[in-house]
Amino acid sequence: MAGAALTVLLGLFFLPHPFGQGLANLSFDLPFRFRPNVPVDSIVIIYMDEASTKALTQPWDSGAWDRREHARLLDRLRACGAKAVVFDILFDLPSTNGTVDEVFLRAIQAARQDGIPVLVGGQAETTMTGHYQMTNEIRPFAALEKLCAWGLAELGDIGAIRRQHFAGTERVPSLAWRTAELTLPSVPSAPATERWIHYYGPPGFLPKRSYAQALDPRLTGTNTFAGKVCFVGAWPGTPFAGGIRSDEWHTPYSRWGGGESPGVELTATVYLNLARHDFLRRMSGLDELLLVVLAGSVFGFVLALCRPTLAVGLGVLSAVAVAMAACGLMWHQHVWLSWLVISGVEMPGAIAWSALTYTKRLAREKSLLEMKLATASHRTEPAPALPSDTVTAIARPAGAIAAAPTPMIPDHTILRRIGKGAYGEVWLARNEIGLYHAAKIVRREDFDANEPFEREYHGIQKFMPISRSHPGLVLILHVGRREGFVYYIMEAADDEITGPQISPETYSPKNLAREIRRRGHLPAAECLQVGLDLTAALEFLHGQRLIHRDIKPANIIFIKNRPKFADIGLVTEIAATGGDVTYLGTKGYIAPEGPGTPSADIYSLGKVLYEASTGLGCEQFPELPSTLLQRPDQTLSIQLNAILLKACRQELSQRYQNATTLRADLLRLRDTAGVQNPTSFEV
Repeated sequence: MAGAALTVLLGLFFLPHPFGQGLANLSFDLPFRFRPNVPVDSIVIIYMDEASTKALTQPWDSGAWDRREHARLLDRLRACGAKAVVFDILFDLPSTNGTVDEVFLRAIQAARQDGIPVLVGGQAETTMTGHYQMTNEIRPFAALEKLCAWGLAELGDIGAIRRQHFAGTERVPSLAWRTAELTLPSVPSAPATERWIHYYGPPGFLPKRSYAQALDPRLTGTNTFAGKVCFVGAWPGTPFAGGIRSDEWHTPYSRWGGGESPGVELTATVYLNLARHDFLRRMSGLDELLLVVLAGSVFGFVLALCRPTLAVGLGVLSAVAVAMAACGLMWHQHVWLSWLVISGVEMPGAIAWSALTYTKRLAREKSLLEMKLATASHRTEPAPALPSDTVTAIARPAGAIAAAPTPMIPDHTILRRIGKGAYGEVWLARNEIGLYHAAKIVRREDFDANEPFEREYHGIQKFMPISRSHPGLVLILHVGRREGFVYYIMEAADDEITGPQISPETYSPKNLAREIRRRGHLPAAECLQVGLDLTAALEFLHGQRLIHRDIKPANIIFIKNRPKFADIGLVTEIAATGGDVTYLGTKGYIAPEGPGTPSADIYSLGKVLYEASTGLGCEQFPELPSTLLQRPDQTLSIQLNAILLKACRQELSQRYQNATTLRADLLRLRDTAGVQNPTSFEV
């Protein structure tokens, strides 16, 4: 009974707890991980993507698309007999060329005359006025608002997973709801009612065509659009296509590498939920509470009667059964609940109580047995003494291995380890005259095969002869090889706090990754200078027919407050093609075509400078921080970002081909903006 009561209390405590909210979110997300995709055929998404940008000669990163292209698309969809056309695009300002807007508005008027509703997107912004939160709507420009319906695009935290329908504001409904009103014979009750998004598959699953394909009858037949609601919006990574706000959202599939969903796909999904009446509903609070009480009572009572091993087995099977039942309820009845409070909190609690009660039961039985033995015994006998020559041995646990001793480095005192990675350890060392150096030690025993060990050594061999020839490369002072390991001595990085003044007890090497973590981001002028210094070093390295292959913030150290490339174990010769070089590096910084070419190093450096200037992770590229427009150096940041967009293009032909051209653009930006910086490293 105590086990049942404690298990119930545990569930009731975590149900409203912030940790319990995390479990509720995971309870919503997990069923999508295992459910097959659901076929959809009543809508089509038309994406404004990079390929269409090139095919239609539209601006990539310097402005919105020509609205005459939207007019062409409307004419094409009208000819195909589309049911409705929904532009998930913000048209808040009229075009600077009035003729362009006239063409667009005439196409909308023609579609309406053929009975095809045309809708456009608006945007809601929240601002704080004193203690009150105000919501303002950004509407379509006046002539467009008079001609067609509009609704609000998604609003919320970009980084959070989207689970609930966005209803809109009190004055303006969401774009999905407005589309449902104009295209469905009946819609559910008021949009403000709590509804949860029923995803039909991972991002990119819904029926789609690129913008260029949709315009070409040879590539897309009439039946593709006939009788369907066509949603138009930006593919992830297409800047300015639907406005300057980031319009990429996390979904439950994002937890498992499914990527982000474009806003237009989210709008289409919510519309489908309304059209198919299969949106998700959460179990009522009272029913969920009763279920938690019932499950806690049963499992807490039953498992307390079992041995721990049996309790674990029953608990695991019961947790799996609860998960399967919850998934089935969500898949077939479209009802979900926070089932992980039962499986992830109450079940382990009941198992732990079972182990505790079993231990106490054994202790009680042992005590009773000892009392019986003491009562039955009429005398006590001394324990037999050990023979005088008996030695008690203390055995080391099986599999215990003594820590490998720190290798001795000639003429240096090894002080303490300051870094460890997949390819060795870095130690702070002091030479005979008291100067501090960094010593990297690479042990053969740390690798399953000899090849990566030898690769590190060959990288050092290639790099050391040129390390003295450029100030942007870490200086290798000495290389040695002993049985079982190789080592090399190099300059020590500045201390994070004290700079070039090193105190061994508190020393923490200063690198770009730590600087970004500590400061959030680097000011645009400072980031520009770092880019100039590193492109000069990279230009020199490539001139020696060598590539770095592992450029990332952690591998850029500061010595006397200037950045230098370090961790040179993957340095190798430039290959004829990227495929001629072993695919090594760090995920997120490796170019799409793979390492092995100067352009691949440029891609990696572009990602590094993106992280430094924005404070965002490389996987968020090309997203911009929401606080950018509040920064005093916003203009220079945007100009620098335009250069980084080119450095990190997916298409090799559109990217900087060498460090010289990238550095030239950075120098041009510095001179144009009048940035005052120390002289850059020169080749």
